[in-house]
Amino acid sequence: MESFRLGQLTKELVAAKLRTMDDPCAAAAEIVRATVSVALRGTPDNPSAWPAIIKDACQGGITGLLLSEQNVAKGATLMLHAVGAVAVENHMDPTEAMAAALQGIADLKRFMLPEKMCEVKSAIDAEFMGAGECLSKLLDGKPAMAN
Repeated sequence: MESFRLGQLTKELVAAKLRTMDDPCAAAAEIVRATVSVALRGTPDNPSAWPAIIKDACQGGITGLLLSEQNVAKGATLMLHAVGAVAVENHMDPTEAMAAALQGIADLKRFMLPEKMCEVKSAIDAEFMGAGECLSKLLDGKPAMAN
């Protein structure tokens, strides 16, 4: 049996929902929040799986925004706010949750021109102190956080 792909589901939900929304970026962030919340409830006894869940959902959500030709920089910041709210609700380490979300967002590098990726990094850095630097490290293939 093929394993469930949270990122693929999130991407498809975001792309479908964005076509009918007034604020597609807010809709994408809400879908990411909802999919992460549901997935975390399915693994309450396995906190080590939580970062992968967040990464997959953010990767799917941000890819859905990109495919729908939306403002990816705005969507990325709204997704990070949503992930922060989920982290608080689930008593997670917010730094770990943010790093996982940034890993999903960093996947955009494959699809975007460097100057567009720089716009995403700048928007994130303006909203979340230090997060732009973490994203830069991920884009360079380095760990986001020092252990």
